[in-house]
Amino acid sequence: MTGYEFIFSGRPVQRLYRHLLFWLVFLIHFIIQNLITGGNVHEALNSRSLVDSAFNALFFFPAYILSVYVFIKILLPLYFFRHRYVLFLLLVAGLILFNFIACYFSGALYLHLILQTPFDKITFSDNRYNAIVNGLFLPVVILGITGGIKLAKNWYLEQKETERLAREKITKELQLLKNQLHPRFLFYSLHTVTRHIESQPLLAANLILQLSDLLSYILYESDREWVLLDKEIEIIKSYLELQKKSSSSKLDTEINISGDTSRRYISPLLLLSFIENAFDFLLKENQNNPFLKLSISAEHNRLDYQFCCTHFSDKLLSSSDVKKIFVNAEKQLLSIYPSMHQFEILCNAENITIKLIVNFDDHIMNSSIKPVIQNEVHAFL
Repeated sequence: MTGYEFIFSGRPVQRLYRHLLFWLVFLIHFIIQNLITGGNVHEALNSRSLVDSAFNALFFFPAYILSVYVFIKILLPLYFFRHRYVLFLLLVAGLILFNFIACYFSGALYLHLILQTPFDKITFSDNRYNAIVNGLFLPVVILGITGGIKLAKNWYLEQKETERLAREKITKELQLLKNQLHPRFLFYSLHTVTRHIESQPLLAANLILQLSDLLSYILYESDREWVLLDKEIEIIKSYLELQKKSSSSKLDTEINISGDTSRRYISPLLLLSFIENAFDFLLKENQNNPFLKLSISAEHNRLDYQFCCTHFSDKLLSSSDVKKIFVNAEKQLLSIYPSMHQFEILCNAENITIKLIVNFDDHIMNSSIKPVIQNEVHAFL
């Protein structure tokens, strides 16, 4: 059993262990505190033995246990957590008054049994330690401690729940981004396959296989949190090949891969999304000599990704205009690599250049499994 399970688990056995440990610690503190209190009405003159101090605790612990569970099971959830603060404070004051009265009479019973003093002879001066310290000071302390534990745990679990919901939201958003396959590409790819079925059946068969691999990657493998960088590069090459064969214009491409791309992992479709947006928004069918140059370099814990392409000859786009085109890809970057990337767009009269640098830690670069924080929401005490 881990420390996290011991503190947060809702299983009956572990909850019982938590409670027993808490009351055992408090009992030890109570016994040690009462060792120096004294054994008679002349307090702090004679010390008690451990047995006498433990016997003394039996008279007060029932009131403590009752008040603590009323406080954390009724007052906190029904009044404090529902923002009924005035009524909460009044009920807490009543609970402390109950402890004062209960401990006063418990102390009187203790003195009656130990000293054989008649009840009508026990004065408040004789019983003031039990009434004030055991009946007021200790209840305030124990209610403060248990309330603090309850509030701290609830705050921690709320933070974890917020993180979980945020993680789910990001995951769903990323899944939507990953599943975005623009209809233009699919339509032209299928049209190209149809066009070559009769004239070039072998080429059509190869196109079908390439399209099948690409769709399989997009629909299935993109569900993973991380994929091999080599696999992403392979899919990019297949995508470019399909685009070249689907386009009526002669597309010139250049791909440069350097560094150690094996055993490296990246978020699925992250790099491909930049290429896809380039075809959908930056390259047009009747464009003269469309050109796309892609460079990918993986060195140590750094990935350099850059591609340059021609844009509309009849409209000069600014960097801010191009950035709007890649807003979804940028969201993916911010979600997965919030402080580990640099993204830059450069525009001139002829070309648009996208520069991306991603800094990975060793775990992400060399492992396909990213640690997930498991959240257990259970009530404490």
